[in-house]
Amino acid sequence: PSDIDKLQTRLSDDKNTLSTIWKRINDKRLPPIPKSVLSNYFDVLLDYYETITSNKILLNQIGKNLLYLLQLVNNEQTKSNILNRLKQYHVILNEQIENDKFCQVDLSFILFLKLITHLYPTSDFLHPITTPAITLLVQAINHSSLKSLGSCRQVLFLIDLVKQWISRSHRYVPEIIVLLIKLIQLSCPIEKSQY
Repeated sequence: PSDIDKLQTRLSDDKNTLSTIWKRINDKRLPPIPKSVLSNYFDVLLDYYETITSNKILLNQIGKNLLYLLQLVNNEQTKSNILNRLKQYHVILNEQIENDKFCQVDLSFILFLKLITHLYPTSDFLHPITTPAITLLVQAINHSSLKSLGSCRQVLFLIDLVKQWISRSHRYVPEIIVLLIKLIQLSCPIEKSQY
């Protein structure tokens, strides 16, 4: 399928479409698929990955397929598409911060960054994809508001993503410490003053 709509149409007709495509990619008896086609399929699958945030089993399966496809393709077009998605998220985040001074990240943002941690698990801050992703993640952490239990849950997911990226390098990220202090202060019961 050349775009997300065609993939969803094929999935509505046949639930085994993804496994059929996957078998075709891995079949050694057939001629290899050109890298441009695989790169396009990677982009379509990445779009689909961001739309199915409620199905964990399907997310895990597609995440594994994306990782394998990246190893097959791993070209400049795929990297530029990931960077373009990061730029789109950056624009959305900046608009939220400009309007509200705070940001609310959605599940697709968290899942996309989680996918990047699996595709590029490096802790090198000079990496062409990891660096903008970590910068975007820290910006989201800096401007996150802790008004509800749902927002606290999102912040904990973001903290976990930072931990995954920096665990190997033992780098210090002060934004995480400040946010953890805020979360601890929120969880402490407030006693009524006797005065």
